[in-house]
Amino acid sequence: MPLPSYGVLKGNLFIPTEQTEQGNWFHGIYYVTYPGTSIPRKCATDFSSATANNVQYKIFNNLKRDLFTNMLNLSDGYYDLQPNSTSGALDYIRSPLLGPGGCLEALVGFWKLLFNATLSDGWIVSDGDNAVAELQQLLNGSPAKLYVFGEPFTDDAPVVSDGVTSQNGMHNIHMNQGDPPVSSDGIDHQADDGIWQDGATIFESANGTLTAFCNKFVTQSMNTNNQGLPA
Repeated sequence: MPLPSYGVLKGNLFIPTEQTEQGNWFHGIYYVTYPGTSIPRKCATDFSSATANNVQYKIFNNLKRDLFTNMLNLSDGYYDLQPNSTSGALDYIRSPLLGPGGCLEALVGFWKLLFNATLSDGWIVSDGDNAVAELQQLLNGSPAKLYVFGEPFTDDAPVVSDGVTSQNGMHNIHMNQGDPPVSSDGIDHQADDGIWQDGATIFESANGTLTAFCNKFVTQSMNTNNQGLPA
């Protein structure tokens, strides 16, 4: 069953740029603002644990702008995205132009097209501390615009955390498919699995260059069926 809601939040980075938060899971936190909102939106990237090597991340530089036309043409704000290949939704595995070839051929073709890389290249196994540090480096680059893909959440009232007041925001900013029946935290996350609903943060620089920070858990498979479950 897919996420209850999925979309993209487009806006400006709010300073302070990043915090960490250790609740049930370790998170990297940053905030986004956009015209018409007086309170920043909180964006929580789940890295599972600060010290255990439970995650993988990958940074994609110089994304092809013509493949993100839907996203770039949006005004600032939050938008629901339908889980399909034409809405602008992200899927770490699928392409809108899948051919008749085998699964691996299709996967490699998608990542080569979208990120100028092969599916298996460059994923780094990491603990949360290191992954947050890499995310922070991109935040420190003073992006002109952020595009945050994931699941929106709402707060009944403003929330104060580490001196920052926020309300509403985004979570599940990571791959949202391919979970095993029981993950390393002892929880079944397959209830949220689905296709065309993966989370990521895309940074747009002042000169228009696009960079993506993608992350997943080491237990998540990159080979999934049409329900987003391990194939």
